[in-house]
Amino acid sequence: MAVTKILQSIFFLLGFTIVSASDTKNVNVREYHTEAFYVNIPVDAVALQAVLPAGLHPNIFNGTAWISVDVDTFAKLEKVVLGVYVNTFPTVGLDGSGFFKVTLLVTSALYGPGYFIHELDFDNRLLTTGCKATQTFTCSYSGILTPHLWGHSIDVQRWESPFSTSGPKVHVAFTKGGTPNKPFVSFVLGRKIKYQSLTGGKLIAVNQYPSSSPSSYSQDVQSLQLKGVPDLGLLKLGDRLPKMVSGWSVCDAGTCFLQPSYTLIDHIHGNDVPSVSTSQSQLIV
Repeated sequence: MAVTKILQSIFFLLGFTIVSASDTKNVNVREYHTEAFYVNIPVDAVALQAVLPAGLHPNIFNGTAWISVDVDTFAKLEKVVLGVYVNTFPTVGLDGSGFFKVTLLVTSALYGPGYFIHELDFDNRLLTTGCKATQTFTCSYSGILTPHLWGHSIDVQRWESPFSTSGPKVHVAFTKGGTPNKPFVSFVLGRKIKYQSLTGGKLIAVNQYPSSSPSSYSQDVQSLQLKGVPDLGLLKLGDRLPKMVSGWSVCDAGTCFLQPSYTLIDHIHGNDVPSVSTSQSQLIV
């Protein structure tokens, strides 16, 4: 036991985490994200269904389907090497990378609520290249000013040109200790399943959390309110998704919140998702 503690201390100082073989079975990478700013957008369920692969359906809350946009700092990326999580900081950078994720909140008849990635954006060319080489969804490079806490406010900015640092911005305020809309936060964050399309059209379900973790929900989540007129260009929803959005005010009714940090574990393998179409797979809250 003493030897293990000594090894753990050494690995910690070197940026490694020692783990048991059972904890790393089939693990591809472990990600650590900080200051996650979520903008959640209600959309038409029929329109969203049209862009989903067979076997997935919109997950319904309060009578509507949802898109979730997460802007955060991709702080650490770890791979398993000889039973050890090794921090690949040269890939992410010492200060992390700006990270922009657009997900569709979905469910399936067999595996239940999860999310389906529509697009990933990185403020890091190595991560962008790796994403393009391994994923079937859109991966792109942008300059991203990730959420920084200034007192009780957050500024988020994104720009596409490497020669310019001006682009769409969103400014929001929050109250420390403010009570978020817990049912809605649980609806968005309580998803252990990532649905992923593979080359050839195969759809799999990947559990991204250890069995001991109930979800990604954190009690430290803060509710946010928008200040000023938002520039929706920041959300970068592509060509088709904005047409689904109507009659919505940004950050209205507790639909925006801040999560201080979260960890994801990506496994190499997932379970096949049958292409069964049934409205009963929708969860209506």
